[in-house]
Amino acid sequence: MEKKVKFEEAIKRLEEIVEELETGEFDLDKAIQIFEEGLNLTKFCKKKLDEAEQKIEIIKKQNLDDIMEDAATGIKDEKKENYKKEKTDIGLLLNNKEE
Repeated sequence: MEKKVKFEEAIKRLEEIVEELETGEFDLDKAIQIFEEGLNLTKFCKKKLDEAEQKIEIIKKQNLDDIMEDAATGIKDEKKENYKKEKTDIGLLLNNKEE
């Protein structure tokens, strides 16, 4: 069973790899092995960031849709109220003309 790596752990390990590679104290085979590990961790981190970005976009869209729906409902309610008021005002004007 493969251990689940967290994003933060992967970033920390990538930082360690960079430090290790900068020292240059490895033979070529070890440097290649560490470099490959770094590439795999980079792919993992990119995938996690892409997933997080997609989730954020979904959340933003859902909230925007809710806001737009609330705004549209509010506009409809406001138009209904204005219509009722105008209808009442017209009715009052007509009643006053008849008198």
